[in-house]
Amino acid sequence: MCAHHDWFHHYSTLASPMDVVLGDDSAIQATSVSHISIHMHTKGKSLPMVLQDVLHVLELHSNLLLVSHFAKHGSEMWFVREGCSILNQHKQVVCEGDLCGSLCMICITTLSISKLAHITVLDSFPAKGKDPLEAVLIADNSGSKASINIWH
Repeated sequence: MCAHHDWFHHYSTLASPMDVVLGDDSAIQATSVSHISIHMHTKGKSLPMVLQDVLHVLELHSNLLLVSHFAKHGSEMWFVREGCSILNQHKQVVCEGDLCGSLCMICITTLSISKLAHITVLDSFPAKGKDPLEAVLIADNSGSKASINIWH
């Protein structure tokens, strides 16, 4: 779950808002679902991943990853002493974090898709000798990044 709309791509509004019940039994609403492109960090490596089916919850103050959601998609989470690890479907550690009370704090970096490239759909390709539309030429391969702070 995440409150940052600009991190999402393939954004889909939910047919009706979904209640998200918090630890104090209050409820806030998820209004849409999407994917977020990220880099997970472990042992000095940065691994590109896509978080799927992420709920957009505008009133959320911290980003949340659910262990059950990872398990549903074939990943595992291990909790050992004061640390935690996320393993992919091949049992490889893709992210590590530290336990803080009952929460696992992990470091993830987002990739802002909207700033990486603009895509246009053309009715027809420009004829030979004609200049392509300006919108077709816009791209930036510098990899715009935004800090996700801490997911927990």
